[in-house]
Amino acid sequence: MSTYSISVQGKSYLVALRSRHGSTLSFAVDDVEYSVSLAPLLKSPRATITDVNTAQSASSTIKELRTPLPGIVSEIKVKEGQTVQKGDTLLVIEAMKMENPIRSPRGGIVSKIHVSKDQEVPSGAVLVSFES
Repeated sequence: MSTYSISVQGKSYLVALRSRHGSTLSFAVDDVEYSVSLAPLLKSPRATITDVNTAQSASSTIKELRTPLPGIVSEIKVKEGQTVQKGDTLLVIEAMKMENPIRSPRGGIVSKIHVSKDQEVPSGAVLVSFES
């Protein structure tokens, strides 16, 4: 189909769209093949693609980190009371057989971890809280 160069947080990726069959989109990112199921957003008739980690990092006053996608928590890489830096991987969510690192949108101290390993989480669920 088409090939695009996409920049996310200053890193460039080569994305090649392979096919779309109904709600299934197949593509390759830097020659690694992926297939995802697309679902319309119910909140707005005009959907936009946004890097949730980038959108949340706009403010250093973020107190809660929510999951941008539904899935299963496969790893928790931090502990309550731990100091983290912006961009540190806090946990990993597995969705559609893909591991998705969830990175800290800010530096600070993790005050509470709201999930546990192997827990299924819906999109938008609170994962981690930060101290002020």
